[in-house]
Amino acid sequence: MENSKKVPYQMKVDQHFQNLDAKIMRKNQELALKDIQLTGDKIQFIAETKEDGKTITMVFKGAASHNTIEGSVEIKGGDNPNKRDWVAVRNPATMKPLDTEEKSSWLKSFGFSALR
Repeated sequence: MENSKKVPYQMKVDQHFQNLDAKIMRKNQELALKDIQLTGDKIQFIAETKEDGKTITMVFKGAASHNTIEGSVEIKGGDNPNKRDWVAVRNPATMKPLDTEEKSSWLKSFGFSALR
């Protein structure tokens, strides 16, 4: 995976069992998310944004373990298509029991600096 400068993101996920509602913020801009899938500990989703008039598509794939999601993101379009590792860490203050009707929220900040 390519080593590059850290790009900070913030992600908010509301989870009720296998159903997710997620948002990603980057530079005070909400990125459009689609095709959000959660199967067991695996998560996958697509984020899209525009930069300099070009559509950038990011395909995120990862696996959750405890309060962390680790995976890769494939970046398509724009001037620098590539694949990078990503890590998201859950804010413990957002935890709620999963066996209730209440949604559990994840508020995570992540960047692409955790490259192996």
